[in-house]
This record gives sequence, C-alpha cells and structure tokens, in this order.
Amino acid sequence: SLFRSCSKLLGIESLTINTSTSATINLLYHSCSNLRYVPLFVYNGTNVSSMHESNSLLQYIPPYDFPNITTLGSFARICSQLRKPCTTANVTSLYRTYQNCSAMITAMRSGEHDLSLVTSARECYSGNYSMKFSHTIDLPICTNFVSFQAGAKFEEIEVFDTSAGQDFNYFVSGT
Repeated sequence: SLFRSCSKLLGIESLTINTSTSATINLLYHSCSNLRYVPLFVYNGTNVSSMHESNSLLQYIPPYDFPNITTLGSFARICSQLRKPCTTANVTSLYRTYQNCSAMITAMRSGEHDLSLVTSARECYSGNYSMKFSHTIDLPICTNFVSFQAGAKFEEIEVFDTSAGQDFNYFVSGT
C-alpha cells in the first residue's frame, strides 16, 4: 500500500523495489485517481493484486518484468482511461484484471501474451464499454470464461480454445 490513495500524485519518475524483503506490492498505486505515469521496474515477488486499481487517469502501464506473479487479481480494475492491456508470462488467474477499463478497445492477444497457464478469466474484461475486438486466445486449461459480460460493443469475436471450459455463464453478454 506504498502510495495508496495518494489522490494528488500525478506520477513517479523512478522506483526501486527490494525484492529480497518485499514479497508483496499489492495496492501499490491503488486509488491514486490523478496518476498519469509510472516507472518500469523489475519485481521478483509474488503479489501485485490491485496494484493499479482505481487509477482512473492512467492511460498506459509499462511492460513490467514480473517473472513470479501468478495472479493479476484486480490489477488494473477501474482504470477508465487505460488503452492497452499488459500481462506477464506465468499468470494463472486474470480475475477482474481489466474490469471497468472503459476506454480499452481491444483485449490481450495470444501472439503478444503467453496465456497458456491461465485457469480463470473470470470478469477479466466486464464493463469495458468501448471494447470492439476480443482476442485470439489459446487458453488450453482455462475452465472459467466468464469474462466479457456487460457492455462490450463487439464487432468481431476471434478464435477461442474453450476445450477445457466449464463455466460460460455471461461469457459474452450485453454486447
């Protein structure tokens, strides 16, 4: 919760995290409503939950190097100006990762992101009102596809590997 609720903070130019003593940086920039830019840094810990949640003016998240992160729970939830998603290679859960990012027009694509370990995409993109294109996705072990409900304006839905899927309630609804 290092900068949590710093509502007047506009940006941070550089940041170094001591990964030998910091196992979690969850809530790092949570509710920094005026935050416009953040630095790229390496983090070897395991928890970044809600790191950018409610950064309502943030448009870009740098391509962080998070080799040990497995869950991006609410990572960039309610970043209403965020234009482009980012992710890491070892992620298994995308629970509410980009929920209510209303300016995002396209989702992650398998060619750009390794999604082969994802087991849940629950509510990952729900409430993204501007999203027009879903991703070409390779989710061979994902069982929960409840991710695009409420608000997307899809013009095109690309190929999905849903062979392991068990929960498709509201997978694509209200579009």
